[in-house]
Amino acid sequence: MDSATVAQRVLGIRGGIASRRELLAAGVGSRWLHRRLAEGRLEEPLPGVVCNPGATQTYWGQVRAGLVYAGDGACVSHGTALALFGLAPSPLPGSDVHVSVRHGRHLKKQPSLQVHQHRQPRPTIDIAGLPVVALAPTIADLLRVLPLNDVRCIGADAVTRGLIRLDELAAVRIPTGRGVASFDLLLEELRAGAASGAEACFWRAVVSARLPAPELNFPVETDEGIRIVDGLWREFRLGAEIDGRSVHAQSAAFDLDEHRQNLIHRAGIVLIRFSAAQVFGQPEWVVAQTEANLRSRAEELGLPWGQ
Repeated sequence: MDSATVAQRVLGIRGGIASRRELLAAGVGSRWLHRRLAEGRLEEPLPGVVCNPGATQTYWGQVRAGLVYAGDGACVSHGTALALFGLAPSPLPGSDVHVSVRHGRHLKKQPSLQVHQHRQPRPTIDIAGLPVVALAPTIADLLRVLPLNDVRCIGADAVTRGLIRLDELAAVRIPTGRGVASFDLLLEELRAGAASGAEACFWRAVVSARLPAPELNFPVETDEGIRIVDGLWREFRLGAEIDGRSVHAQSAAFDLDEHRQNLIHRAGIVLIRFSAAQVFGQPEWVVAQTEANLRSRAEELGLPWGQ
């Protein structure tokens, strides 16, 4: 079998992308391969990675090339894994590809490819034929490279959408260092019932200020059935709503929101509202407003405060 036939056979099996070593081991002649690369009839997007022309024009082609470059045992991780799980916008061509390898494997840095090392084995699942780090350890890994508020949004979204269970997340063991304390905070917030990153951040700010903790996503009986309040202090008959601008700014959603607020108000609950931007960007102000309203409700209802 000639080199051209062998090469296309291997590339066909490997989705158009294979390692130079793999091609040579299959019987492709080194001189033939060198000529095809020089002529542009084959491409080498990364050192030692050979592909059919145009195979890495898409982001996912670049992901496959990154895995081949990283070698046996490499897996898709971090932000690239997140995109495959549907928890981040699909990256555009040119965005960095993230893969992980076992600790101790040092690869030469390449443009638009980030190779992470991990000491503990990472459980993987197959997505579109790619080995991808499972969602729970992916979230734990992201805590080491992203701000906590970003991962709060990711974790809450994953749990709310049923992509992961809290016990799966809690079972992840992460090495000591950056991310451990944040991981514990995230778990506590999700166990408290946070369904969004903003709710998690709000709950944490209130609890850290030593104010009474609200019950998150609490069902309230109204004249027209159950309505969910983002945070409720039952004793104080006070609720808090955390509004995302993209949803509540829409005309129809705004009208429904007003009607819902009136229903909750008729049920005897006063609502205070904050935007997600305020919760993330002005937590001290949000806490001050929350405390003032709790004090006011305590006075109105004749409840003790600060004793």
